[in-house]
Amino acid sequence: MRRFIERVSKQPMSKRKIKYPIRIKRKSKKSHFARVHRKIKRFDKRLSWKRAKESCREVMRKKIKSKKPYFKLSCHFNSTLKIEGIRSILQDWEKTGWIPDVIVIDYADILDMSHPGLEGRDLINQIWKQMRSLSQKYHCLVVTATQADAKSYGKELITISNFSEDKRKAAHVTGMVGINQTPDEKEKELQRLNWVALREAWFSETKCVHVAGCLSIANTAIKSCW
Repeated sequence: MRRFIERVSKQPMSKRKIKYPIRIKRKSKKSHFARVHRKIKRFDKRLSWKRAKESCREVMRKKIKSKKPYFKLSCHFNSTLKIEGIRSILQDWEKTGWIPDVIVIDYADILDMSHPGLEGRDLINQIWKQMRSLSQKYHCLVVTATQADAKSYGKELITISNFSEDKRKAAHVTGMVGINQTPDEKEKELQRLNWVALREAWFSETKCVHVAGCLSIANTAIKSCW
């Protein structure tokens, strides 16, 4: 909730200086790296509840343009929620007339993976099959995150070979995006996103979109370029 408040208010919770991206450009067409120009913003006061509340109202008024909730959040302890539990929550919301367009699970690797008769990689495969079934039932986008393998830590670009636990994860998704970042890019709050898998279109693992964000205001995607 703190991140959501910082995002809609465009201000960090505490007094601080932030570097806000205003322009991004690739160094060259053949380069995997981009240059980001930022401006310094200073916040001399903490984010007040009045400012946060007004920012939320402004989003409802100008962007959502509705008094009805377009967003619902359900919080659970690590490894206590199964896909069946998510399905039960969605069914309760459906009874009130609220049906999701997007389901975000943060994140798949910390769901409750206990399942009678299955162990190891088969448990992982079962979770990803069940997440796919959610998208099929509700005809919506299901988004989650997963860890890459240890070899990806030293690589410039993540590929389909950098799976963790079970390679069948890629078999159940419509698309899988790699989040690439060198130590230098981390300092600059810059990421490179590439398609690792894509079911319904041609793609190249080496083609990246460069994205500059500002974590201080909980926004990872402010400026981007190909």
